[in-house]
Amino acid sequence: MTGFRADVEGLRAVAIVGVVAFHARIAGCESGFIGVDVFFVLSGFLICRQLLNEIESEGGVTLGRFWARRVRRLAPAATCVYLLSLPLALWRASPLDWAGTAWDFRAAALYFSNLRFAIRSEDYFAGGIGESFFLSSWSLSIEEQFYLVWPLALAATAWVLRDKGVAAKRRGGLVLLAVGVVVSFALGVEMTRRGLAWAFFSSPARSWEFAVGGLVAAIDARMPRRLGALATGVGVTLLVSSVFVVDEAAFPGVVAALPVGGTALLLLGGGTQTTVVQRLLATAAPRAVGRISYAWYLTHWPALLAFDARASTAGPWRVVAGVVVGLVAAILLHHLVENPLRFGQTLQSPARAAAFAAMVVVGAVVISFAVDGLSPVRRDPHIGAIEAARHDKARIKGCESWRTSAPAACVFGAPARPTKSILVIGDSHAMHWMPAIDAAAASLGVRVLYSGLSACPAVPVDVERKHVRFAACTEWHAALPGIFANVKPDLVIAASSANHLESIWPARAPDDADSAWRDATRALAVAVAGVGAALLVVHDTPHFDGDPLECLARHARADECSVDRAAADRLAGRTRRAEQAAGVAGLDGFALLCPRERCLVAAGDGTPTFWDDGHLTQRAALGFVPEWKRWMETGAK
Repeated sequence: MTGFRADVEGLRAVAIVGVVAFHARIAGCESGFIGVDVFFVLSGFLICRQLLNEIESEGGVTLGRFWARRVRRLAPAATCVYLLSLPLALWRASPLDWAGTAWDFRAAALYFSNLRFAIRSEDYFAGGIGESFFLSSWSLSIEEQFYLVWPLALAATAWVLRDKGVAAKRRGGLVLLAVGVVVSFALGVEMTRRGLAWAFFSSPARSWEFAVGGLVAAIDARMPRRLGALATGVGVTLLVSSVFVVDEAAFPGVVAALPVGGTALLLLGGGTQTTVVQRLLATAAPRAVGRISYAWYLTHWPALLAFDARASTAGPWRVVAGVVVGLVAAILLHHLVENPLRFGQTLQSPARAAAFAAMVVVGAVVISFAVDGLSPVRRDPHIGAIEAARHDKARIKGCESWRTSAPAACVFGAPARPTKSILVIGDSHAMHWMPAIDAAAASLGVRVLYSGLSACPAVPVDVERKHVRFAACTEWHAALPGIFANVKPDLVIAASSANHLESIWPARAPDDADSAWRDATRALAVAVAGVGAALLVVHDTPHFDGDPLECLARHARADECSVDRAAADRLAGRTRRAEQAAGVAGLDGFALLCPRERCLVAAGDGTPTFWDDGHLTQRAALGFVPEWKRWMETGAK
């Protein structure tokens, strides 16, 4: 094994510049996010070399000593940045978001933020005013989880092969890495195909990238000059081409192999600095940037958010200010915190490093709970009432069982001798009407059944989810005729979010999307008529560009948050016109909520009507029970 290589620092520089440029939204750097993948490969390479060196020299891995090195390397700088980011995040946060900000801080400091963002189905590429100051910590969490699991696996392999010699232990590690690459890569590809946020944020789906770096370290091949030059040339080609080929819509998936493979080949071909590329990577400027890359990764994101440089209306000066301040902060962090605590005596012993890690854990938990306790939601009754509306939503997720021919578990009203049978189908915009439909059905002796799927329209048109076709939605649409035949409803009520117009798969121009919606509505009407039922389409409710609850929390008067009727009807109006053109009976949900020129987001007593930018609260829905009773009795408008 050789010592630390200069070209690794150069590759770190390439990676961090790409990530910063991507986050700063600099034109031409839309694929700069692949810098994180470069970091993953480099981390796997360096850590595996270190562990294999230890196995060669000492016969095994001293886990306590390894983890102490990781604490010294990562925790001080990260903890410093997170502590400084927290007040900035609270300053920028809505009064409703203190608890969420406290959770983000806790997850970042304790290295599980990737799990938090995956559970929230966060879209890393979406952007917006609600971006977390701790979002970029997801990759550090994956890295730390790798540092926790991989040494254990390698130490176990070395112990099992303790009598077989160093060569056998190296082969064992090589086999373990190879299996990890295959399994993790296959998992990531499949999860990406299904459009799951876990494909991007989860350790099992991304660990193959570390393992590829580990394979390079385990091979430890000193290539001949010509072969090394060839590997370097192919590596550069893959890395550069990934900037033009890799698209967020299919990432990580198969395309992640381009930056990962390119980085691995550069590592294989490097070390001797026999090519122009290797010599350039080893020059002073890239090495200097590479040395502060970890600190800059920590500081650049909160600096950009602090200057509001990620806003769609941000001017160039905000972007420049965010990048420059992040870079200056990184230099200070590197020289004042990162290096002194990494190489100094303060945390050198494993015991002191463990004590520091424990202090970080306890401190993060205490601080985050303190922030939650001081939240305006807990101290201000007005804010508390608005926050309560956030949780006043219909919860019938157990009814998303389209694989069965009859949704027997999702029966509402349920009288012994029903006078009529109604089937409600659709997405979350059908769900938010269910409290009113259920109450109306109970008073009329009507049996109501529900079958639906979140993020899937009632009309049979393919849509995308997380940048890929939503396969489960297509399956549910195919199952609808069988559900109709088994339920034999007198009336089918269909409700969908108008937002689907902008996610029809494959993407279409607005006029084509409207036509597709009209044709899908006609197809649904034909399928419903085939079982002798009537169809009632619920024209969608208003959509708001911002979160009404956020506005209500910032303003004393609810009318300050009212929205122009035409703006709120931008998408709902298009689906309404398409559904009317299909010739089916319709209930105008938009007119119910926006009877005048302004759409109100709260009732006369100030109670919120919506719990987000388009979903009704249960309380608001129940206010329309009389209308639903009338429509159930007539089966039409």
